[in-house]
Amino acid sequence: MHTHLLLLAFLVVTCSSQIEAQAPSSILTVEPAVRQTSDAVMAQVEQAIEDEIYDYKREGLFFEIDGNGGGDHTPAVLSVHVSKQLSSDGVGIAVYDDMPYGQIYRYFSIGQDGMVKLSGDPQGPFRDWGGSVLTVYMKVEKVCDFIMNQSIAGSFMVDPNVSKARIHLASERQLKRTGYSFRLNHGRVVPSKQKLTH
Repeated sequence: MHTHLLLLAFLVVTCSSQIEAQAPSSILTVEPAVRQTSDAVMAQVEQAIEDEIYDYKREGLFFEIDGNGGGDHTPAVLSVHVSKQLSSDGVGIAVYDDMPYGQIYRYFSIGQDGMVKLSGDPQGPFRDWGGSVLTVYMKVEKVCDFIMNQSIAGSFMVDPNVSKARIHLASERQLKRTGYSFRLNHGRVVPSKQKLTH
């Protein structure tokens, strides 16, 4: 827990010190970029993150990193950085803190219905095997460049006292997005569950 916070603090300080020194780079840009990320897409990304957290019963983990300290039961508001541009097939990138893993560089896709689906296994380690990955496995300069030059800042909220109605909506949307819901399927893996390849 302390190591995680120190890592986040180091990343913030390092990124801040490189704003002027580092020129924009296309290393982490989703290619080919064909359109700008809209407010509607931002809202869908934020909702997808929240829904996944609630569906996997992780709403009680975020008090440790929202700056309010242990024993706090108020909603945690956390930052997310979403790529300014999307690829031709509706793929983008989001960087955010996801407990209990840490900061994730995560791909997402937009379906024909406008819903955002996050890539990777929510129960996986997000190791450096290609695609969505913990930023601890990436060069700090690349993460900083994405956050400072290639993304739009947004936020999402995690309520440790979330209502049953909100949880049910989150689980239903997860089932619609991925064909699987941790809560509705009682934690059992569904054979037909589909994932993004990123």
